[in-house]
Amino acid sequence: MAGPPVKKKPKPVLATSVKPRSSLGSFPSSSSPALKQERGSSSENEDPPDEIHKSPFVNAIWKSDKASNRAKAVQVKEQAVQKGLAALDKFIVTMRLHLATNPSAQGRIDKILTIKKRKRSLEVYVGFLGSTGSGKTTIVNALLGMKDLLPSMTGRACTAVVVEVSKNEVDDAASKFRARIFFMTKEEWKAELEQLFLDLQPESAAMDNDDDEADPDERNDRINQAFGRVKAVYPHIKDMDGLKATSAAALLEHPSVSKLLSFPVEIAHASKTEFSKALKVYVDSGKSNSKATALWPLVKLVKVFVKAPILDTGITLVDLPGSSDSNSARSAVAAAYYKKLTITCIVANAIRGIDEKNAHDLLEKMTKRNLQLDGLYNQESLCFILSQTDRDFDKTSKNGGYIEDHSELQDVCFDDVQQVSADRKKTVDLERQAEKLTASIAKGKRSARGLLDEIEDIINPVEDGQKRKRKRPAAETLPQLKQTPRRSSVKSKLASLEKKLADVKEATQTEESQVLSLGRRKANIEIALWHARSRVASHCIKYRNALSAEAIRQDFNNSLLEMRRKPKDNLQIFCVSAFLFSAYQVQSKKVLGFATVQDTEIPSLRDWLIGTTLDTRAKYALAFLADVENFVAWIQPWINGSYGDTKMRAETRERWEPDFNGKVLELQQGFSQLSLSTATKIKNHVQTNIYSKVPGAEKIAAAKAPEIAKKWGKLRWNTHKTVNHHRGTWTNSKGDEHHWNDDIVYDVTTVLLPAWTSTFTDDIPSELALYIEDSATLISNFAESVEENLFGAEVYDALQVLQDHISRTKVLLRHQTESAFEKIQRPMRCTHYLAAPAVAGFLEPMYAKCASEGGKGHFKRNRATHKSQMKDSSKQMHQASNKAVKTALDEFLNTIPAALVRASNAVIKEIKGEVKLFFEQNTSNGIRNKTRKVISNTKIRLRDDLSSNINDLAKSWESNNQAQTQYQNEDSEDELFDDDRFFDLDKLQKGVDEEDYEYSSAEDD
Repeated sequence: MAGPPVKKKPKPVLATSVKPRSSLGSFPSSSSPALKQERGSSSENEDPPDEIHKSPFVNAIWKSDKASNRAKAVQVKEQAVQKGLAALDKFIVTMRLHLATNPSAQGRIDKILTIKKRKRSLEVYVGFLGSTGSGKTTIVNALLGMKDLLPSMTGRACTAVVVEVSKNEVDDAASKFRARIFFMTKEEWKAELEQLFLDLQPESAAMDNDDDEADPDERNDRINQAFGRVKAVYPHIKDMDGLKATSAAALLEHPSVSKLLSFPVEIAHASKTEFSKALKVYVDSGKSNSKATALWPLVKLVKVFVKAPILDTGITLVDLPGSSDSNSARSAVAAAYYKKLTITCIVANAIRGIDEKNAHDLLEKMTKRNLQLDGLYNQESLCFILSQTDRDFDKTSKNGGYIEDHSELQDVCFDDVQQVSADRKKTVDLERQAEKLTASIAKGKRSARGLLDEIEDIINPVEDGQKRKRKRPAAETLPQLKQTPRRSSVKSKLASLEKKLADVKEATQTEESQVLSLGRRKANIEIALWHARSRVASHCIKYRNALSAEAIRQDFNNSLLEMRRKPKDNLQIFCVSAFLFSAYQVQSKKVLGFATVQDTEIPSLRDWLIGTTLDTRAKYALAFLADVENFVAWIQPWINGSYGDTKMRAETRERWEPDFNGKVLELQQGFSQLSLSTATKIKNHVQTNIYSKVPGAEKIAAAKAPEIAKKWGKLRWNTHKTVNHHRGTWTNSKGDEHHWNDDIVYDVTTVLLPAWTSTFTDDIPSELALYIEDSATLISNFAESVEENLFGAEVYDALQVLQDHISRTKVLLRHQTESAFEKIQRPMRCTHYLAAPAVAGFLEPMYAKCASEGGKGHFKRNRATHKSQMKDSSKQMHQASNKAVKTALDEFLNTIPAALVRASNAVIKEIKGEVKLFFEQNTSNGIRNKTRKVISNTKIRLRDDLSSNINDLAKSWESNNQAQTQYQNEDSEDELFDDDRFFDLDKLQKGVDEEDYEYSSAEDD
């Protein structure tokens, strides 16, 4: 036997002793000569090759990125995840069957449950923002592949309600389409009713009208809008007198309403058509039944659950309301969703086109600023959608059209425009020729009928006074001549008539052939004409889209410069026709300018949205798959424990285990120190980049505050008073938004925006990456120290397994850390939303005073109050605002060390479990240096069953035969889209009816 190995000094594992990052992943080889010498060179110490280190999953296809595209590669990984979940469930079943005879299996079952609990599912909220009528709902329906699933209309309520569409996890056929409808709370509906009755008070009108600067009163518009909603909810109220005869309290307790408020309603149907019909009751603001309570005014949120491929990716589509809703409850729901969005889609109507003058109007000022501060104003998280690109517009006309207004198009479209003009003239000429021939044919047929009558009168004369009844077949033929003697003059006349009739028929047949020929020529010309017009339309549509896209990109790049970010050329802009895409699912009519389904750009938009999820989905899938693979590696030594192994003596364990546990404690302390160090660095970035610039930003914003008050003073006096009453936030009946508190904050954030962006986008993520890298180095150092222990040679193979399992925890650490920080980073960035409420709180006395003002000259007094406030207290106002943000931000910063420690504790827990298991499985009961375990038949059976389960998983991961699910509704209008329904403009089609070519102009959302 070789002598005892020389004890080496363990390597420190504290944060101060982190190795250079270039050494990550560098471990001593198990075949190292020094290690072999340490184990001893005697043949009796040479064990059979250890199969533990050979993974059964080396050929798993999810480890390869050889798929044809990224989406396919992610799909392969996600299919492997489903197989892995099934395998884990199978492992649990197998171990529970053996639990009575192998109690240690319970620990393995618990670990599986931990892995399943740790599995993460992606949630991506995609929000569609745009004004009413921009087509948001139709786009959502198209992306789902379900025409008319969500009601789309021009009514206010449909676009005022937030509609969220996510994956239906229920497999019940009767619940194929589900929805949960959330109503306002009693307090929210009470606030709307009380506002209406307040506006109706005579003194309110008197106060408003007693001002020498009165403009047209907005109060009546507000009353009429609110009364329309109330009358729909309470059909027994027929007119304003009926409303004045009741009260807000009485209406609030009305049985038909009180039972709805605060309690959600669920609907479910197997049929999409029936579901859409049921859903319409809650969102349709159209003509209400005068005898039934309308529900839409009480609804503030609708959650829809359906099965659609795009939702399988973790995407949730959110149809956000337009800017014309004055209901505070629905506005609050929409504001909450803005903070949850991962992707923001700005939808605008493309009919007029976008230029540099109105490109910035597509995104409201505060919405853009919030996206910038939230870290979502970038090409990965933002796209613009120009909708309704199939709507017709004047492309060319005698008085000048789109082509005449854009010289660049004139050359491109010249040949087609000339062809259109020439073909139209040809068709007119052919029509005229056909008209003449048709008239001649009609004349010839009349002449033929006259000749036939004359011939029949000669052959079959009738008696005097009788009237002949002529009944001839459609193809008029000569009557049969009777073989009766006639005079030669009669025969001669009859022959002459027959000759004339034959000549007329021949001439008519010739003309009919000419008409058919003209028709064929006209049909071919019309097809060519249609294609030429379609090419012209396509050029005009694409040119208009290109100009609009360029203006949007320029505005986007200018906004990036505000953030001191480099301009990007790859901002996604989609010019879509959602209506046309959906319409082609139920018909095959061709539309000018759209040669293929790709021209609708709905497929491109859908693919881009799905593409934004690929990296995260791949990361989540790989994290889980690594967990499964590591679990299998972890249980293999336990499974193989039915055979004899070299073991350490109990007394050796007594000396060795405390040393081992001490090293684990040192590792834990290293993580803790690293967490504190990382948190301190992040705080320093915030202090240096943001907090240090706040005083200067406050000074600049305070100087601009009087200008803000001056701008507010230009509003109508009654609007000014109403906004004061609503504490600075109000949307009037025309959809005009007022966000005074945000206006005040805007000037501060303009100064801080570049620093805020760089801190959260660059500095903090960099520190997090360094933390993960340094933590991995700590684990590597600890893993290497495992085999350097004095007693390592006695259980060398087991130590190699332990080292391998410890090294695998680096993956767990990375995913746990990223997961923990994701829960902090977004809320941390959203602390800027606290600024405006803080301003509102500071200005509460001003708002209250101005809201209560009345009488002659009160508008002047209100403006003076605002002017004084903004001049004398603007600095203190900004200080209060920034203090609210700083307080919340500091609270989040202070949670970073604990969050990182919680993530590392998951690793420490794993390592402690590994160490404990190592000593339990590798210590003999006696004092001999070697012992052989008793072979357990029950353990052999468990080993065989689990080995079979593992082999099954390995085989399933080596193939990709999982069937793909396709969602197809039972309704005929829900067929999957077929590209063959589109035509090729370059191929003239013969024999195609004119009705196959038409322009579709139905209304969008």
